[in-house]
Amino acid sequence: MAVNVSVETNLPGIYAVGELASNCCLPHGATHQGCVVGRHAAGKEVYTLYEAIPYGVLACPKTASAGVSLEEALRKGYQVEVKAFPLHALDKFQATYLIEGFTRIIKDKFTGKTLGAPRCGI
Repeated sequence: MAVNVSVETNLPGIYAVGELASNCCLPHGATHQGCVVGRHAAGKEVYTLYEAIPYGVLACPKTASAGVSLEEALRKGYQVEVKAFPLHALDKFQATYLIEGFTRIIKDKFTGKTLGAPRCGI
């Protein structure tokens, strides 16, 4: 279903969230959209920034991400700085024997703004 950035349909005052409104099918994404609906219905100017909503894939290896990928950042013209963080450095991963993997932090080289953070681990 087509919605605008405030998850409002083409009928004023009618909203759609979750899988009905986007590819954002995880509960925290739909919850965020619900918060946007409430604020927008109360007259505040708000919008959904889908790039900021994290997602995860519970497979093997487990993956998760928030923001844009390195490829997307470069395609959008950002000058990027990429740092990698090994998951084996985290106590939680060592305690659960999930010690292979990494998180990458993709930042705008000039502003320092974090653009994305993909993670993959076993």
